[in-house]
Amino acid sequence: MTTTLNAYEEKQERRRERLLERADNADREASQRLGTAQRMASVIPFGQPILVGHHSETRDRNYRRKIRNNYDKSREASEKAKRLHDRAASVGKGGISSDDPEAVKKLVAKIETAEKLQGFMKRCNAAIRKRKKDGGAAFATICDEHNLGPDTRADLLKPDSAGRIGFAPYQLSNNNANIRRMKRRVEALRAQAQDETTEQTIGPVRIVENTEENRLQLFFPGKPSAEFRRELKRSGFRWSRYQGCWQRHRSHGAT
Repeated sequence: MTTTLNAYEEKQERRRERLLERADNADREASQRLGTAQRMASVIPFGQPILVGHHSETRDRNYRRKIRNNYDKSREASEKAKRLHDRAASVGKGGISSDDPEAVKKLVAKIETAEKLQGFMKRCNAAIRKRKKDGGAAFATICDEHNLGPDTRADLLKPDSAGRIGFAPYQLSNNNANIRRMKRRVEALRAQAQDETTEQTIGPVRIVENTEENRLQLFFPGKPSAEFRRELKRSGFRWSRYQGCWQRHRSHGAT
Protein backbone atom coordinates (compact mmCIF):
# COMPACT_ATOMS: atom_id res chain seq x y z
CA MET A 1 0.00 0.00 0.00
CA THR A 2 1.47 3.33 -1.08
CA THR A 3 1.49 6.07 1.57
CA THR A 4 0.82 9.59 0.30
CA LEU A 5 3.05 12.19 1.94
CA ASN A 6 1.85 15.70 2.65
CA ALA A 7 3.95 18.73 1.68
CA TYR A 8 5.76 18.83 5.03
CA GLU A 9 6.54 15.10 4.96
CA GLU A 10 7.85 15.43 1.40
CA LYS A 11 10.07 18.28 2.56
CA GLN A 12 11.38 16.10 5.39
CA GLU A 13 12.02 13.25 2.97
CA ARG A 14 13.99 15.56 0.67
CA ARG A 15 16.03 16.73 3.65
CA ARG A 16 16.74 13.12 4.63
CA GLU A 17 17.84 12.35 1.07
CA ARG A 18 20.15 15.38 0.99
CA LEU A 19 21.77 14.33 4.27
CA LEU A 20 22.23 10.77 3.02
CA GLU A 21 23.79 12.07 -0.19
CA ARG A 22 26.23 14.19 1.81
CA ALA A 23 26.97 11.19 4.04
CA ASP A 24 27.71 9.03 0.97
CA ASN A 25 30.06 11.71 -0.38
CA ALA A 26 31.88 11.84 2.96
CA ASP A 27 32.13 8.04 3.01
CA ARG A 28 33.66 8.07 -0.47
CA GLU A 29 36.13 10.77 0.55
CA ALA A 30 37.11 8.76 3.63
CA SER A 31 37.70 5.67 1.52
CA GLN A 32 39.67 7.57 -1.12
CA ARG A 33 41.84 9.34 1.46
CA LEU A 34 42.53 6.07 3.25
CA GLY A 35 43.44 4.34 -0.01
CA THR A 36 45.77 7.18 -0.97
CA ALA A 37 47.50 7.11 2.42
CA GLN A 38 47.96 3.34 2.29
CA ARG A 39 49.36 3.42 -1.27
CA MET A 40 51.78 6.19 -0.35
CA ALA A 41 52.87 4.39 2.82
CA SER A 42 53.47 1.14 0.92
CA VAL A 43 56.30 2.82 -1.02
CA ILE A 44 58.35 3.34 2.16
CA PRO A 45 60.27 0.20 3.17
CA PHE A 46 59.04 -1.22 6.49
CA GLY A 47 60.95 0.36 9.37
CA GLN A 48 62.76 2.83 7.11
CA PRO A 49 63.68 5.87 9.24
CA ILE A 50 64.08 9.44 8.03
CA LEU A 51 67.71 9.91 7.07
CA VAL A 52 68.57 13.02 9.07
CA GLY A 53 71.07 15.21 7.25
CA HIS A 54 70.64 13.35 3.97
CA HIS A 55 69.61 15.31 0.88
CA SER A 56 66.33 13.36 0.90
CA GLU A 57 65.33 14.43 4.43
CA THR A 58 63.08 17.38 3.51
CA ARG A 59 61.38 15.49 0.68
CA ASP A 60 60.87 12.44 2.91
CA ARG A 61 59.37 14.51 5.74
CA ASN A 62 56.97 16.24 3.35
CA TYR A 63 55.97 12.88 1.85
CA ARG A 64 55.24 11.38 5.26
CA ARG A 65 53.36 14.53 6.25
CA LYS A 66 51.09 14.01 3.26
CA ILE A 67 50.47 10.43 4.36
CA ARG A 68 49.50 11.56 7.87
CA ASN A 69 47.32 14.30 6.40
CA ASN A 70 45.43 11.76 4.28
CA TYR A 71 44.93 9.48 7.27
CA ASP A 72 43.63 12.45 9.30
CA LYS A 73 41.34 13.61 6.51
CA SER A 74 40.03 10.07 6.11
CA ARG A 75 39.17 9.88 9.81
CA GLU A 76 37.51 13.32 9.74
CA ALA A 77 35.44 12.40 6.67
CA SER A 78 34.41 9.12 8.29
CA GLU A 79 33.28 10.93 11.44
CA LYS A 80 31.42 13.48 9.31
CA ALA A 81 29.66 10.67 7.44
CA LYS A 82 28.55 9.11 10.73
CA ARG A 83 27.16 12.44 11.97
CA LEU A 84 25.26 12.92 8.71
CA HIS A 85 23.87 9.38 8.81
CA ASP A 86 22.72 10.00 12.40
CA ARG A 87 21.07 13.28 11.38
CA ALA A 88 19.34 11.59 8.45
CA ALA A 89 18.06 8.84 10.74
CA SER A 90 16.66 11.43 13.17
CA VAL A 91 14.70 13.38 10.53
CA GLY A 92 11.02 13.17 11.37
CA LYS A 93 11.74 11.43 14.68
CA GLY A 94 11.65 14.54 16.85
CA GLY A 95 7.92 14.47 17.54
CA ILE A 96 5.14 16.28 15.71
CA SER A 97 6.31 19.53 14.14
CA SER A 98 4.13 22.62 14.03
CA ASP A 99 5.17 22.89 10.37
CA ASP A 100 3.25 19.71 9.59
CA PRO A 101 -0.18 20.63 8.13
CA GLU A 102 -1.52 17.46 9.76
CA ALA A 103 -0.06 18.32 13.17
CA VAL A 104 -3.48 18.77 14.83
CA LYS A 105 -4.77 15.49 13.41
CA LYS A 106 -1.67 13.63 14.57
CA LEU A 107 -1.76 15.23 18.02
CA VAL A 108 -5.44 14.34 18.45
CA ALA A 109 -4.58 10.72 17.60
CA LYS A 110 -1.77 10.75 20.19
CA ILE A 111 -4.12 12.24 22.78
CA GLU A 112 -6.64 9.48 22.15
CA THR A 113 -3.92 6.85 22.57
CA ALA A 114 -2.68 8.47 25.79
CA GLU A 115 -6.22 8.70 27.18
CA LYS A 116 -6.79 5.01 26.44
CA LEU A 117 -3.54 4.22 28.24
CA GLN A 118 -4.65 6.33 31.22
CA GLY A 119 -7.94 4.44 31.39
CA PHE A 120 -6.17 1.11 31.12
CA MET A 121 -3.72 1.92 33.93
CA LYS A 122 -6.54 3.05 36.22
CA ARG A 123 -8.63 -0.07 35.49
CA CYS A 124 -5.61 -2.29 35.96
CA ASN A 125 -4.74 -0.78 39.35
CA ALA A 126 -8.36 -1.05 40.47
CA ALA A 127 -8.45 -4.71 39.44
CA ILE A 128 -5.20 -5.41 41.29
CA ARG A 129 -6.67 -3.90 44.46
CA LYS A 130 -9.66 -6.25 44.12
CA ARG A 131 -7.55 -9.40 43.85
CA LYS A 132 -8.26 -10.52 47.42
CA LYS A 133 -12.00 -10.21 46.83
CA ASP A 134 -12.32 -11.78 43.38
CA GLY A 135 -9.22 -13.97 43.32
CA GLY A 136 -7.66 -11.94 40.54
CA ALA A 137 -10.53 -12.49 38.07
CA ALA A 138 -10.86 -8.81 37.11
CA PHE A 139 -7.09 -8.47 36.67
CA ALA A 140 -6.98 -11.59 34.48
CA THR A 141 -9.84 -10.25 32.33
CA ILE A 142 -8.07 -6.93 31.72
CA CYS A 143 -4.82 -8.72 30.88
CA ASP A 144 -6.65 -10.99 28.43
CA GLU A 145 -8.37 -8.01 26.79
CA HIS A 146 -5.00 -6.35 26.18
CA ASN A 147 -3.11 -9.56 25.33
CA LEU A 148 -0.64 -9.09 28.16
CA GLY A 149 1.84 -11.95 28.39
CA PRO A 150 2.92 -13.81 31.57
CA ASP A 151 6.04 -11.67 32.03
CA THR A 152 4.09 -8.40 31.85
CA ARG A 153 1.48 -9.69 34.29
CA ALA A 154 4.20 -10.79 36.70
CA ASP A 155 5.92 -7.40 36.45
CA LEU A 156 2.65 -5.61 37.32
CA LEU A 157 2.28 -7.73 40.43
CA LYS A 158 5.91 -7.34 41.48
CA PRO A 159 6.38 -4.71 44.25
CA ASP A 160 8.65 -1.79 43.43
CA SER A 161 11.20 -0.25 45.80
CA ALA A 162 8.34 1.43 47.69
CA GLY A 163 6.35 -1.80 47.96
CA ARG A 164 3.75 -0.68 45.39
CA ILE A 165 2.29 -3.00 42.78
CA GLY A 166 0.59 -2.12 39.51
CA PHE A 167 1.25 1.17 37.78
CA ALA A 168 3.00 3.72 40.00
CA PRO A 169 1.29 7.05 40.72
CA TYR A 170 4.01 8.94 38.83
CA GLN A 171 3.22 6.95 35.66
CA LEU A 172 -0.40 8.09 35.77
CA SER A 173 0.47 11.69 36.66
CA ASN A 174 3.14 11.92 33.95
CA ASN A 175 0.81 10.53 31.30
CA ASN A 176 -1.97 12.87 32.43
CA ALA A 177 0.38 15.86 32.28
CA ASN A 178 1.38 14.82 28.76
CA ILE A 179 -2.29 14.70 27.74
CA ARG A 180 -2.85 18.22 29.09
CA ARG A 181 0.27 19.48 27.30
CA MET A 182 -0.85 18.03 23.97
CA LYS A 183 -4.35 19.47 24.36
CA ARG A 184 -2.91 22.93 25.00
CA ARG A 185 -0.76 22.58 21.91
CA VAL A 186 -3.77 21.58 19.81
CA GLU A 187 -5.59 24.70 21.01
CA ALA A 188 -2.58 26.86 20.16
CA LEU A 189 -2.22 25.32 16.70
CA ARG A 190 -5.91 25.79 15.95
CA ALA A 191 -5.71 29.42 17.00
CA GLN A 192 -2.53 29.86 14.95
CA ALA A 193 -4.29 28.42 11.90
CA GLN A 194 -6.61 31.44 11.96
CA ASP A 195 -3.69 33.85 11.59
CA GLU A 196 -2.95 35.53 8.29
CA THR A 197 0.40 36.45 6.79
CA THR A 198 1.35 40.02 7.66
CA GLU A 199 4.16 42.24 6.52
CA GLN A 200 5.75 45.44 7.77
CA THR A 201 8.90 47.42 7.08
CA ILE A 202 11.11 48.89 9.79
CA GLY A 203 13.89 50.97 8.32
CA PRO A 204 15.52 48.94 5.54
CA VAL A 205 14.25 45.58 6.88
CA ARG A 206 11.10 43.88 5.62
CA ILE A 207 9.49 41.74 8.32
CA VAL A 208 7.07 39.00 7.30
CA GLU A 209 4.93 36.86 9.62
CA ASN A 210 4.63 34.00 7.14
CA THR A 211 1.81 31.76 8.36
CA GLU A 212 2.09 29.41 5.36
CA GLU A 213 5.73 28.63 6.19
CA ASN A 214 5.20 29.08 9.95
CA ARG A 215 8.19 31.43 10.04
CA LEU A 216 9.05 34.95 11.12
CA GLN A 217 11.18 36.22 8.24
CA LEU A 218 13.57 39.17 8.03
CA PHE A 219 14.56 40.44 4.58
CA PHE A 220 17.63 42.70 4.54
CA PRO A 221 18.68 44.84 1.55
CA GLY A 222 22.19 43.42 1.88
CA LYS A 223 24.26 41.12 4.04
CA PRO A 224 24.10 42.15 7.74
CA SER A 225 27.33 42.76 9.59
CA ALA A 226 29.06 39.85 11.34
CA GLU A 227 28.05 41.23 14.74
CA PHE A 228 24.41 41.55 13.68
CA ARG A 229 24.44 38.02 12.23
CA ARG A 230 25.69 36.69 15.56
CA GLU A 231 22.82 38.50 17.30
CA LEU A 232 20.33 37.01 14.85
CA LYS A 233 21.65 33.52 15.54
CA ARG A 234 21.46 34.08 19.30
CA SER A 235 17.79 34.98 18.78
CA GLY A 236 17.13 31.74 16.92
CA PHE A 237 17.27 33.07 13.36
CA ARG A 238 18.96 31.09 10.60
CA TRP A 239 19.76 32.07 7.02
CA SER A 240 17.53 30.39 4.42
CA ARG A 241 19.04 30.45 0.97
CA TYR A 242 15.75 29.11 -0.42
CA GLN A 243 13.71 31.99 1.02
CA GLY A 244 16.50 34.54 0.72
CA CYS A 245 16.01 35.76 4.28
CA TRP A 246 16.81 35.19 7.94
CA GLN A 247 14.01 33.28 9.61
CA ARG A 248 12.90 31.38 12.71
CA HIS A 249 9.80 29.53 13.78
CA ARG A 250 6.84 31.73 14.61
CA SER A 251 6.23 32.04 18.33
CA HIS A 252 5.50 34.65 20.95
CA GLY A 253 9.25 34.87 21.50
CA ALA A 254 9.85 35.67 17.85
CA THR A 255 7.68 38.77 17.67
